[in-house]
Order: sequence, then structure tokens, then C-alpha cells
Amino acid sequence: MDAVTIFLTACQRMLTIPATLFIALMLPRIFYCHWIVRALTLLVIYCETAYGYRPHKITNIIISYLMGFGGPLMFIRSANLLLFTNPRNFQRLRKLKAIANLDMSKRRIGHEWEPFPEFGLRRAYWILDLLFNLRGIGWSYRKPLYPVPRDIQTLYQDIGMDISNENPYFRPTRSNDLKRSAFFKQQFFLLITRFLMVDLCINLMDRSQAFQGFQPPLSMVYPVSTRSLLMFLWNGVLGTAGVYSVMDLYGSCIALVSVGLLGPNVLGTWGEPFMYPRLWGPLWAIWDDGLMGMWSPVWHDLFKHIFQTFSRGLVPEKPDPDFSRWSYHGRSLIRMQIVFLLSGICHGGASHIQLTHTYPILTFIGFTSQAIGIALQILIDSFMETFEVGHVKRKAWILLYSLVWAFFTMYVFLGDLAASGAFKLKLVPFSVVGLLWGRPWPGWQGS
Repeated sequence: MDAVTIFLTACQRMLTIPATLFIALMLPRIFYCHWIVRALTLLVIYCETAYGYRPHKITNIIISYLMGFGGPLMFIRSANLLLFTNPRNFQRLRKLKAIANLDMSKRRIGHEWEPFPEFGLRRAYWILDLLFNLRGIGWSYRKPLYPVPRDIQTLYQDIGMDISNENPYFRPTRSNDLKRSAFFKQQFFLLITRFLMVDLCINLMDRSQAFQGFQPPLSMVYPVSTRSLLMFLWNGVLGTAGVYSVMDLYGSCIALVSVGLLGPNVLGTWGEPFMYPRLWGPLWAIWDDGLMGMWSPVWHDLFKHIFQTFSRGLVPEKPDPDFSRWSYHGRSLIRMQIVFLLSGICHGGASHIQLTHTYPILTFIGFTSQAIGIALQILIDSFMETFEVGHVKRKAWILLYSLVWAFFTMYVFLGDLAASGAFKLKLVPFSVVGLLWGRPWPGWQGS
């Protein structure tokens, strides 16, 4: 199979589901006329998702991962848009043109809510933004978890979301830069530091057998010894740092290109700084809430809202006659388990589709077990509160429990990534560390 055929095959697998959903949204009078039509459309998308896992010869790890992860993710996204919500009720932020009767130095740029447009290019752009804006930034269906400019705050207040600075109950979990100067300063800092972090992590991983994918994920622990446990801890920290820094690096690249190179004149609202809040939240949330803090405020939110919308569709937040037998906490735990189950399916699917020998079941277990860990944390915390354990001591025990649980359950995910060959990728064009060590250009080991 030649390179062109492989590329076309990958595009076909990754774009079939979005294309089907795009057509359904472009023609709502047909596809949204009855719930049976929407259910049949979702059935077609399910078949397309399953068909995407047929055997292939795509050796590129990143493309394979996107195919395996994107299939179930877009199916979940389709279920949200076809069964649990009505996209025609959504609105997105749109930048207004400068006021014409003012001179260029005094023109102001404002924003407005753009409802579902009439048929045409405007509707197509609106739908594409809806489909691929996975974080829901700038959309009316999701309350921002980050600061926004004053005029944007007013728009959200108009639809019942108070995210103003004066609201004591609004606590952003993502930092954001509203001024272009501060934005560029922060993003360039992230670009440089994360580039160096990725570079260092790759060089250290090249020297470790654990990241070469030759052994099962937990083989480095047995036989148990002081050295194996220390290496286990080191590999876990190194793998986590690598994943964190890579996502931050590419996030800063996208933000700089969108705001700095293209800007609002080309991209509209997407060319403005406030549309690019940080992917990761503050680490202090782990001290405050343990595992829940790690997976809610701290962990990246690229897909979180998609999973949460699906779980709320299956198990509504407010009691109704069908769910009155469930307590509030019971429904919350069920929704949380659904969220981690969906995450495990997506990550496990990305592992399953790789050509190398991987361990998708371990990745699936690693993610789905987090809800069990959170439930146990709540139980442990309630016991300590019953026995009147001091606040600081209780926090310290919860922190220790959270780190141990997350570390041991998610280590198998890192081991599965290693089995796929992900940690052998050179994700930056050259190695500063390798060049400083005297290696020839581009500085990687073996170059």
C-alpha cells in the first residue's frame, strides 16, 4: 500500500463520522424531524465507528491513535447532538465588525451571540465550529471555567451565566490572558519551557527500557526490590511529565499561530487571546479535593464536557419520576463512572487499533477504575471525619491516597503508550539537550 493510499484511508476513517453528522446538522428539517430519524442516524454512525476498526496498514502511531480515539469520541459527540440536546438552540460568540462611523483609531470591536444560521456558508462554518470545538469554548451550552473580557461577561449574563469578577461563586479553574501582550508573553514562555521539557523527556526515555515497548507495562515492578520500585516511580513521573509537556507545547503552538499569525481579521473570535485558556488547572486542587481535584480542575479538559454531557443525558442531574429512587450522591457517582467508562473506551480504542502489540484492556481498566478510587476516597474521608481526625492530617492522608491510587492505576496506561511506540517518537524537530551533549544535528540519540 503506497503512501497516498494510506493517507486517503486514514482521512476516510477519521472524517466519515464528522461528515455524516455535518450533513445531519445542515439538514435539520430532515434529520431532526422525529426521534426515530435521529436514532437511525446514530445507528449509521455507530456502524461507521465499528467499521473504522477493521484491519489496516497505517504504521504512523499518531494517525492510528487519532483514528482509534476519534471514532468512539465522535460517536459519543453524535449521541449528545442527536439524542440529548438540540443544537439549533445553541449560540456561539461572534466578533462584530468595527463601528463604521468612527475613525480607525477609535473603532471598537464587540461580540454577539450567533444563533443557528440560515442555510448557507454561515451555517456550515457554525456547524464546523460546533463539531470540532471539543472544549465548547465560546458556546452558550457550556459555562466558561476561565476569565473572559467584560463584554463577553455581559453576553453570558444575558443567557443566565454569571461569570463576572463580582460573583463570589465563580471560581475559574483555568488561567487565561485577556491582553495580547500578556498572552504572547505567557505563550512564548510555555513554548520555550515545554519544548525543553519534551526534549529532556525524550532523551531520558531513550535511555530507559521501560519506554521502548519491549516489555508488559508492569514487568518493571517484578521481582519487587528497592531498585525496581524506585525505577517504577521514576518512569511514572517521567511518562506523566512527557504527556503533560507535549500537550502544553502543541497547545501553545496552536494559540500562537491563531492569535499571532492569523488573528481576528482571519479567524474572527478564534483569533482573540481569551479563546485559548490553559489546558491544565492548578495543582493545589489535588490538595483540596484529592482524586476528584486531580481529574476535575487539574486534568486537561479537551474531552471532559463531551463525556459529562453524555452521562447527564443518561442520568439526569435533577430528580424525576424515573430516577426518584436514586439519591443525589448515587446519581452523581453513576454519572462519574459513566464519564470514566467513556474515557476508558476512547483510550482503549486508540490502543487497540495500533499495529504493535498493545494492552488496551489495561488502559481501559486504568481509566474506569478512577471512579472507584474517588468513591473510596469519599468513604475514607467520611471515616476520618467521624473519628475527628484533624483537618490538615486528613488532607495529608487523602493526598497520599490520591497520589498512590492515581500512580498505580495510570501507570498501566503509560506502559500501554510505551508498547505502541509513542514514547519513541521525536515530537520536536531537534534536540537542544543532544546538541549540548555533542551529538550531530539534529541531536537525537543515534543521529
